[in-house]
Amino acid sequence: MNNQLVGVNKTGTTTIALKYADGVVVAADKRASAGTYIASKAARKILQVDEHMVLTISGYVGDAQYLARLADTEARYFRMKSGKRISVKALSTMLSNYLNSYRYSPYIISVILAGYDDTGSHIFQIDLDGGILEEEYTATGSGSIVAIGVLDDRYEKGMTLDEALELAIRAIVRAIGRDTATGDGMDVAYVNAEGVHYLKPEDIEQYLARIKAGLSRG
Repeated sequence: MNNQLVGVNKTGTTTIALKYADGVVVAADKRASAGTYIASKAARKILQVDEHMVLTISGYVGDAQYLARLADTEARYFRMKSGKRISVKALSTMLSNYLNSYRYSPYIISVILAGYDDTGSHIFQIDLDGGILEEEYTATGSGSIVAIGVLDDRYEKGMTLDEALELAIRAIVRAIGRDTATGDGMDVAYVNAEGVHYLKPEDIEQYLARIKAGLSRG
């Protein structure tokens, strides 16, 4: 977890997830804010859970980090006990039930759990009172209205990894341009049958250059 965020009350955030032909892509900006104050320009909002899932976080940082640790612990305990990886759906249900049990004193967060298991790729959005939805693509945080508009316009089922990565980066770029609480670059990852993969900064820069040059599809 990112120790830079200790004591920060809230993150102004845009996080997104979308399916592609062989897995899921997730992306998030790197700005953490407390009111109008930019508390961090290097916040990690894509957190790995076991070997085959990621959790994106928006909301109160302490709440989100605790939930991410809980998810990772539960997933690893399940694998140690059963010899199998927990399904994305099962872990999302556990997190949903946990958050629902605190609905009268809620965790102030919204998360996306995305991953790849024996049944394929899955994306679940879970809100602060435990509401859960499985989606083809989704966005959370203060810039989500802008990001979801980009996804609504350009998303297609069966996209290649390259297409999905470009679309995810484009959506974050648009959110950064419109939402003052979103900014300071981005992290991007994808999950497939081989596990979790984070893009290197230079790879993200190549996509940004392509988008800026207008060489992307559409």
